[in-house]
Amino acid sequence: MRRLSILRLWGFLMILPHLTCWAQNYPETSYILPIPSYRPVDTSNPLSNMTRDTLLYMISLFLSPTQGSLKIIESGSTDLKDWVMVPASAVYPGSISSFRKASREDSEIKVFQIFKDLLKAPAYLKVRSWHHSRFIIPPTLEELERLYSFRGWRRELVEKSAVKGTRRVIYRSPKPWPYISIAQTETAPDNIVRETEIIIAREDLSGQYDFYAYNSEGKLAQTSSFHTSHGKDITAPVPFTCLACHYNGAQGVFQRSPDSFHSPNHDLQLFLEKIEFHPESLGKLN
Repeated sequence: MRRLSILRLWGFLMILPHLTCWAQNYPETSYILPIPSYRPVDTSNPLSNMTRDTLLYMISLFLSPTQGSLKIIESGSTDLKDWVMVPASAVYPGSISSFRKASREDSEIKVFQIFKDLLKAPAYLKVRSWHHSRFIIPPTLEELERLYSFRGWRRELVEKSAVKGTRRVIYRSPKPWPYISIAQTETAPDNIVRETEIIIAREDLSGQYDFYAYNSEGKLAQTSSFHTSHGKDITAPVPFTCLACHYNGAQGVFQRSPDSFHSPNHDLQLFLEKIEFHPESLGKLN
């Protein structure tokens, strides 16, 4: 018991300077949440920060980019938590309780579960209009084609996509556009577009991307479907399904190239298979 008390005292003394710093520099209108401390990334464990990075992305998705940004406070020790300051004026109020809950979890699958539940809530319908790029995401595929004329972009044909289980056509934006990929999944054998997904780089230099989807009717959708490596089709909220494949562990961001999809040591699709999801419980987009 004496040893345990000494360790607790040591831990408190380690974070005391940071607590003093917060009191001096951060307004009371900000939420301060614990996050897993940063771990050096190496080839043996390239996904060591996925819990931390998923939580930070989750918070940023519900943060108005025009009203504030996250500030990360490093503890300076790999044995302690780091902290993130969330400006109350910029965050959607209905989401903060989920952030607090997620900040207490120690695994990415638990954070993913909370993220999934949050995306089903009415809050998500509001933040669909919060774009992190000057290039807007219109409500219909018809408007998207008119705005971007993406069918003239560089085109890649995948006869049988590993993530969709069927034919997929991917369009990549040219310069001087920001990095944008638009992927259309087609049904066989008639090649009718089943869904269209778009990912677009944020312009805040964070390296993060935003993810959207249109359904077979060409309307902005709240869900997308994918085909797992075990032959199971899953429908879940956007960008919940997207993050599993688009995580770049080396850079700690969710980006365009799905680097982690074929990872031999960490099949991220298993996360989605383990999490129950009922699309009929979702609200509807306006």
